Amino acid sequence: MRSLRMRKRSVSRNSPLTKRTACDCEVLRMHEHKSFGKFGDSLLSKAAKLAEVLAELEGFVEEGSKKSEQKRLAQSIRGLEEAIACLNAEHENVEAQKVNSQELADKLLAKMKEQVRTLLKALTKAAEEKVHLAQSATQLLIKCADGSWKPNPSSESGDDTAGHLLNELASMVGSGAVCKHTLKVAQAAVKDNPNSQSSALLQFAAVRSKDAESGAHRIFRQHGLAVNVTIDRLDLGNAPVLKSFPFIKLSSWVTYLLDHNLLHKLTGIQDELYMGEVLVEFWARYRALFPQHDLWNHSDIDLSRAIPVYTHTDEGRTYKKRPLLVFSTHGCLGLGTQPQHRAQADDHMVDGQDIPLEDSEMNMNFIGNTWSTHFIHASLLKSVSDDEPQAIPGMMKEYAADLQTLYNVGGTDSRGQRRVWIVHCGTKGDLLALSKLGSFTRDYTRMPRAGQSKQLAVGICHLCQAGREFEDPAGNVPFEDVSSRARWHASMHQEYPWQQMPPILEGVPRNAPGEEAAFFCLDLWHCWHYGLAKVFVPSVLLVFQETLIPGSSIDKRLEWINDDWKAYCRSHKFAAHAIDINKDTLGYSGSNFPAGHWNKGAISATLMYYLEFLCTFLGVDSTAVNPLHREIVACVYFVVLASFHKSLLCFFTHVYAHNSCSKHP
Repeated sequence: MRSLRMRKRSVSRNSPLTKRTACDCEVLRMHEHKSFGKFGDSLLSKAAKLAEVLAELEGFVEEGSKKSEQKRLAQSIRGLEEAIACLNAEHENVEAQKVNSQELADKLLAKMKEQVRTLLKALTKAAEEKVHLAQSATQLLIKCADGSWKPNPSSESGDDTAGHLLNELASMVGSGAVCKHTLKVAQAAVKDNPNSQSSALLQFAAVRSKDAESGAHRIFRQHGLAVNVTIDRLDLGNAPVLKSFPFIKLSSWVTYLLDHNLLHKLTGIQDELYMGEVLVEFWARYRALFPQHDLWNHSDIDLSRAIPVYTHTDEGRTYKKRPLLVFSTHGCLGLGTQPQHRAQADDHMVDGQDIPLEDSEMNMNFIGNTWSTHFIHASLLKSVSDDEPQAIPGMMKEYAADLQTLYNVGGTDSRGQRRVWIVHCGTKGDLLALSKLGSFTRDYTRMPRAGQSKQLAVGICHLCQAGREFEDPAGNVPFEDVSSRARWHASMHQEYPWQQMPPILEGVPRNAPGEEAAFFCLDLWHCWHYGLAKVFVPSVLLVFQETLIPGSSIDKRLEWINDDWKAYCRSHKFAAHAIDINKDTLGYSGSNFPAGHWNKGAISATLMYYLEFLCTFLGVDSTAVNPLHREIVACVYFVVLASFHKSLLCFFTHVYAHNSCSKHP
């Protein structure tokens, strides 16, 4: 036994046995990661097969079946749709976990490297401090020897230092750090020096890890380290959580920002005098775009103090992964974008010179922590809003009433000395969120499911009649037609997409009479990156593989594309591990319309970069023999819009590099 223990001790961490074990663990982790990916692909494959069965079943129903079988067939169709949705959701979860695990591994590796660098710096600093301490000790001994040293009284509580530490911890949380991590920092500080810490820090360190989130914020509020903004209580329904629902009015935020000289959080401009000049220029450009806007008839508003804002509605997740609706407001103007700053740094024509305001770009609101640039009003669990449908309209009614006051009268600081006006320019979000806010009768969920149906489709767009069907098929408005002469062009703003005016529009200034629906802004990210691109990219790749890609079968050709895609990502430093290009990820079954199965909008952007590269590599341009290839090039390079002769990617890059407000608001 003794010899066995000695043998165990002799195995060090640097021994070949330990290294071999580490390598085996790494190989095992790679195999598990690969198996996890195969599991996700199998889920996607099953969903595709079920979709084929569903299409055949719907075709059977459309061809005509006995009335006695109609109900049973309808139930079967609903069951299949639910099964497909479940499989797709599980696949997205698997893919998300796959990406997250890879990103976590990359972050851990980067963190280890950073810790090594930090440790080396700390060792160097410790050595320098040791030398300094020796010198100080020598000087102290000399002073003690000649009697010139006298002790200085100091505070034994350490409140200043410890209070400063608690302030730093609060700043860490405000910057997005997890409360549990900041709690560990506080506990380590108390453990190192328990007798010289303030009571506040001791309270913070005593919070249980399970209660880190609520306990940390409770102590921050107790010691004045939280935002002191008024929280109102609303009665939005019968559920207990809705009887006294917490809601922060925008007027409360405006008062807080004015009191603390933080108005630049709504405009991105520190100097209020210059802010006034920028706002006047902004509204001049806005007037050029919307000459019939109601704002121009409101002579009591000082445009140099009128701040344009958007509302934003999005779905988040709680700590228990429950869907959560988040409603907030942010300024139209901000600090710009990172691509814009890089473009300005590379622009030698500017060279630090001041650009006249009328020629300058106006910064979009993309830089900065969203906690400090987007001002939250409320969050509501999806389960609660589903059970209480009147909750969201009630909340929007309260918000609209507050905005109406800020527009007509303005908001002031707590002393009533400084005043600003707030102009609500629109509300943003994905199509589902917009449909909920506006109670739309026309939205994307009402898309026709077959070539012909018994119930006429009402349309899929809240701005026009696209997708609407009539008794006479000659009057139908095809939503698939994206040409410059499409029928839906003439139907813009001809009919409201709601039965009654949405509460959020009460008192809101209109762009033009009858164009209230334009207040619900389409979101570029959701509509393209997470929407149309997931149809466009798979369609292009499947068209290219038919004639332009080498291989004896579609699987071989897609394998060639996948290898080329991975090589492209490696050479351009993109995250190639995000997806594999195959039948499942492209949503290809042979009978259904292809639709990409990935859950990251950034993947769509990377794939668009790859398409641009692939067109060049394959020699596909506007002179291609195949007319379909010419159409694809027209889409990829955005020639379909006459005023743009850059690629679709260049257009998006231009938007973010030069701001959407460069010549227009």
